[in-house]
Amino acid sequence: MLENNHRVSKILLAIALYILFSVIVSIFLWFIKGEHISNMECVVGGNLFVIFTVAIWYGMSLTMKHMKTEQK
Repeated sequence: MLENNHRVSKILLAIALYILFSVIVSIFLWFIKGEHISNMECVVGGNLFVIFTVAIWYGMSLTMKHMKTEQK
């Protein structure tokens, strides 16, 4: 039961960090936007940036795990 609660807390932490970083990137894009970029494009850009960053980080961590197990 304790392991299940730990997994749920990690999932909630991941969701909270996703929301936080996407809002930060969206606000950053909103501040530097030009006249031709709408607010919705800033939000979508922030979400895509966070999703692609997490995907690249996850792929690199899997690659590093695979390389460590091959060396043994």
